Amino acid sequence: MSEDCSASSELGNYRWSLSEYVLRVELGEDIREVLVEGVVDRDLFARAMRRWNLGGAVRESDFIVVTPEETAALGLNHGVKAQLWTIAASLSASRHSPALVNRVAVVVDRDYDDELAAAAQFALYTDGFSIENYALDVAALDRFVEEVLGRSARPLGAGGRSTDRYSCSGLELYERIAEALVELASVRMTLRTASPPLTPFSAWLDYAVVDGNGRVSLDGDRLLVNVLTTMGRREECSTFRARRAESRALAANDPKRWVRGRDFVDLLSKVLRSKWGRRRNGNVATAGSATDMSRRLLFAVDPIQLDASVLFRSLRERFA
Repeated sequence: MSEDCSASSELGNYRWSLSEYVLRVELGEDIREVLVEGVVDRDLFARAMRRWNLGGAVRESDFIVVTPEETAALGLNHGVKAQLWTIAASLSASRHSPALVNRVAVVVDRDYDDELAAAAQFALYTDGFSIENYALDVAALDRFVEEVLGRSARPLGAGGRSTDRYSCSGLELYERIAEALVELASVRMTLRTASPPLTPFSAWLDYAVVDGNGRVSLDGDRLLVNVLTTMGRREECSTFRARRAESRALAANDPKRWVRGRDFVDLLSKVLRSKWGRRRNGNVATAGSATDMSRRLLFAVDPIQLDASVLFRSLRERFA
């Protein structure tokens, strides 16, 4: 039953029920498997497994059918993350779990949630908010600029001016999105403190504006007030503004942890679609879907840096 690191196998498109899957790994002593959220995660971890010369398969979460009733039994709202947690919890509850723990791992986005105790044996969490956050640094964006945009910082000429007016570096790209990312993260974190928790409008990107130099700004205060007003809670604005100051400081201190990965992709895409971004081949990077953009960003992460992260090091040690 041994399989390689691809998602395809002799199993075809069959989707296992939760109980079937647990029985499958209990009986399949040669199974080595990583379960992840989606296709971008799948390809990233499959490359890592090949890089480490480890056999096994990397599966997307929909390889297993987890019902709303099964996630509800753990007190979870049904969704991809809840399904992964439920799979990890079911494996943890197996009487064979000590024999399975070095053969199966479930990778979960850290998000804003606490770790689920019932899934502790099998769940491994991203170091930052989500998988895209491994690319949220200057080094990765330097590689992204060079490999995807086909641009790089050029040597300075006379008078300290760049010899290429449309050159770019990872630092320049990071500086154009960092402030807006922190603003949005502070709004998200603040709204989560409401009871029940609130979220920004789905059209939050309309609150972001890119200037002529490619720097994106986001009016976090207006977004916060408008959400509270829409929900009939405008009188609480002063309280939530005070909370947002604390959230902003937290997000600014550790953007990789608190900035939502998809927000990073969306705001960077907006910059690259601007006049400033198009002059630096931004149309190449943003062609296709947000998933395609995530894939390009993660390809730009140095494998050595990735392997040194807590998650990837833990996964390698588990399967070694």
